[in-house]
Amino acid sequence: MIIGVNVTSPRGFDHAEAYWAEGLVDYFELMLDNFLRVDPDLLARKMDGRPTGIHIMSSRFLHRTQDELSELAGRMRRVLAAIQPVYVSDHLGLHMVDSQFLPDMVEVDYDRPRPLITAIEQWRDLIGYDLLLENFPSCSSSGKGQAAFFAEMARAIEVRPLLDLSNAIVAERNGGDAAAEWLTAGMEIAHCHISGYRPSDLDPSFIIDSHDQPVSVESWLLLERAWTEGGRIATLTVERDRVEDLDEWRSDLRRARGVAATA
Repeated sequence: MIIGVNVTSPRGFDHAEAYWAEGLVDYFELMLDNFLRVDPDLLARKMDGRPTGIHIMSSRFLHRTQDELSELAGRMRRVLAAIQPVYVSDHLGLHMVDSQFLPDMVEVDYDRPRPLITAIEQWRDLIGYDLLLENFPSCSSSGKGQAAFFAEMARAIEVRPLLDLSNAIVAERNGGDAAAEWLTAGMEIAHCHISGYRPSDLDPSFIIDSHDQPVSVESWLLLERAWTEGGRIATLTVERDRVEDLDEWRSDLRRARGVAATA
């Protein structure tokens, strides 16, 4: 298992390169949304041969027209050809309702799997690369059935999860699937995220996938269980989005390396 950090914008390279120099990370994960307008060859030179994961936050592939998706996929393919990433991952979620943008992405309806699977397959084929989809940090019991949907998707079109271990814990605590269901649903789990979460300021019983806290004990335990019960995990991205304490992130990276060494 190799350990990486997320780079959400060009400014994020400073943190990532510092951790690389310290030997704490083995790859960078780029949020592609914020790098699509960078010349692909320039970006490849910046990566300097380092292994790279590609993560997409807002492709909105469930909402765009075919022409829009083709244009976006074309730009993505140029970056992928230059970078040759270890993996390409995206989010499955709704960004719009009745042609109106939502303030935050919301969860899809897993009770209607066929239209979703068809749209996912078309998007993967346009990209021209194996595609992973990140699990959603469910906000309520409407998230139940997510793991079963991902298992059905993997069987039907071989699109597998990018398992965000902390999202699985958040979903369980908010009334969604039990986190352990991801390990018993019969899917290959090769690529993972892990990050921090916290209670909402308005309702402490509601958990937010905030990416601004140290990784929880529950998430570390799920990682260890995923390794021992699920087989080989190839990559683990330790995520932070709002960096106020570099040492906290550094501590989580050291803990991740410890789990990898033990495994």
